[in-house]
Amino acid sequence: MDMYFIKDSVNLKNKTMADKIFADGCYFKRNPKAPDYVVGQISIDSKKFREFMDLNTNNDGWLNIDVKISKKTGNPYCSLNDYVKPTGEPTKKERDIEAGVVDISEAQESPAEDTIEYPEEEIDPESILF
Repeated sequence: MDMYFIKDSVNLKNKTMADKIFADGCYFKRNPKAPDYVVGQISIDSKKFREFMDLNTNNDGWLNIDVKISKKTGNPYCSLNDYVKPTGEPTKKERDIEAGVVDISEAQESPAEDTIEYPEEEIDPESILF
């Protein structure tokens, strides 16, 4: 089983766009003998990762980590996903509504008036053919 260690975390407060922030204390392992449905295993060094979390948790309380493959070595590694939606920028759905692509009145209508009528007599389970 291969284990890839991630070293030298950079904290988010000092990060520039070019910096890659490795998830310090987070280790991804692959086992070539594992079944196909097992992608790998993530192991956490609690002390190191707690420090990493304290430095990099976003304002909503989340810490998002991507597992990526190194272009140079082909080995997997864990890095911080620090994407933040720009404030004031509308979502795709909001842009579609503004452009008239999506008619919100259709989405807000009540369900169809068709109702299902159930028979009033009791059904004998023995008469069901299955």
